[in-house]
Amino acid sequence: MQARTAQLLPLAAIILYRNLGWEVIPIHPNSKKPIIEWSEPTEPIEVNTVFQDNPKANVGVVLGERSRGLACQDFEAEKDYLEYYGESHSKLEETTIVNTTPNGGIHVLVYSTNPFTKKIRVCEEHEIDVLGDGCMTLMPPSKINGKKYETLSTWKVNLEPDNNLLESTSARCSQLGWRVSKTSTRPRILSIIGGVAEGRRNDSAFNYARHLIFEVKLDYDTVWFEMQRWNKGNKPPLTERELASVLESATRYNRKVESDLWGRFR
Repeated sequence: MQARTAQLLPLAAIILYRNLGWEVIPIHPNSKKPIIEWSEPTEPIEVNTVFQDNPKANVGVVLGERSRGLACQDFEAEKDYLEYYGESHSKLEETTIVNTTPNGGIHVLVYSTNPFTKKIRVCEEHEIDVLGDGCMTLMPPSKINGKKYETLSTWKVNLEPDNNLLESTSARCSQLGWRVSKTSTRPRILSIIGGVAEGRRNDSAFNYARHLIFEVKLDYDTVWFEMQRWNKGNKPPLTERELASVLESATRYNRKVESDLWGRFR
């Protein structure tokens, strides 16, 4: 894959990202280390002064609430990005900013309406992270060791916001048969434990049941009781038959312990 869009000059990049509603911060040249403190929202005038004093500075964008809910999928390898999105990657690159990184990775920028914090490893074997509140990402025309961040795509973000980037990324990895990292389990469970709206119920029920079975290691009766309690918070609740079907599917998810589980769950 090659960059299809001309590189931005630093000043043009800063203006572009700000026009998108994103908070821009200056980064030391050839580095990922911010020049200024950015744990709190920065003042554009101060940022402009720093860029003027450091014309070769890299350009960073703050993720999360301070940039309209901006989040980032970080693929360590281009091949994983291509497999994850399949044939739809070309359409994706026409509707949001997709950047290559100096080490051969891919960054996909999207909005997530359900916030999550920090950098969370979703998949270990394919090395996929999602970055949210408390993170920043380098953007073109930044460089590391002389290698550029470049865009494969448009300079706009016209995608519909993802309801929960962490959850949807984990679900897609599971669909591909990629082992989901345990570090992503807790934030996902916290986001659904109070019940969810129609459209998220089945996936959420599957994830919660799997968590109770394989992580908490509850027996069948306790899992079923908790799933029924949880289901009452959904809008609207799943039918009892639907809930039972999801639970049966969840018990079969982990092939390594399936035989032991069915011994306990019968």
